[in-house]
Amino acid sequence: MLVSRFSAVLVLVVALCCALSAAAASSSNASGSGLHFLVTGNCYSDAVPQLAAAIKKLPGVAKVTTFDTSTGTPSAALVKAQNVVVSLGDTCNGYKDAATWGNELATYADHGGAVLQAANDNWDGSGALEQASPLGRFASGGYAPFELGPNDNLSTTLGEIEVPTSPLLKALGTFANSDNTTDALAPGATLLAKWTDGRNAIAIKGRVVSTTASADGDADTPADTPIARLALNTAHMFGPPNTKITKATIGSNKATFAFTAIGTAKGFQCELKAAGKTALFKSCHSAKSYKSLKPGKYTFEVRALGANGPDPTPAKKGFTIKQ
Repeated sequence: MLVSRFSAVLVLVVALCCALSAAAASSSNASGSGLHFLVTGNCYSDAVPQLAAAIKKLPGVAKVTTFDTSTGTPSAALVKAQNVVVSLGDTCNGYKDAATWGNELATYADHGGAVLQAANDNWDGSGALEQASPLGRFASGGYAPFELGPNDNLSTTLGEIEVPTSPLLKALGTFANSDNTTDALAPGATLLAKWTDGRNAIAIKGRVVSTTASADGDADTPADTPIARLALNTAHMFGPPNTKITKATIGSNKATFAFTAIGTAKGFQCELKAAGKTALFKSCHSAKSYKSLKPGKYTFEVRALGANGPDPTPAKKGFTIKQ
């Protein structure tokens, strides 16, 4: 994100990289269930793949899709399908359409989506070749938690925590970085944390979370892993939790299931279906036991309940009670 990157040689190299990448989104599956992320940016080869790879390693992630916004704009359908859209902004090639992208982000947030911004999305672009942050309704409507500011790029770590109870700050570690912006808090936003040098680090406004750290995976700027964790925390805060069955014990005429939630859960609902019969989800807790089961095939399902409703993909376990 350093302004010095805007040399003719680097721009030519990045342009070649972007030309070789497909304009359409690329995606790959990860182990786990439930959570979908879209990672977007214009310095495509500089940060987007690295951050996507870091997110894919985290628990509960089902799919991470990447998109080069210098070659096109993600479709409304693609954006809508995500738990979190991560917008990394631009330092190289400029948006294909910064206004359209800003409109897409605003519409997504209006309809219950969650957005995570990293430093370039908070950059005023001074000295940049192209527009650095989203325009359209996202800019005009004041969706961003931070005002645009300069990229001072000062080495720092996570310092004063303003809201210790915020789930967004879970497991971020020292968050060491040397590629960052200096931004004032936007009207109506809540500051969650500062850097040790006193500058603003993480804030939230509505359904948009923002950090002034860059997601560049440079050797001297290991900000990609904390930002990946921040993306996961954002998904857990705004979306339904994922559910995992941790143990199943099947006896001659009984069954017991232990389960947990990936993310913040307010409770659980379980159901047990016998072959050819229907069942309804009912409130339950771990471990859930069923006794006096007749011989036959069964399917146990459990879903965690979050602030925004139940897990849409309940955890399942099929089993058979023998004669």
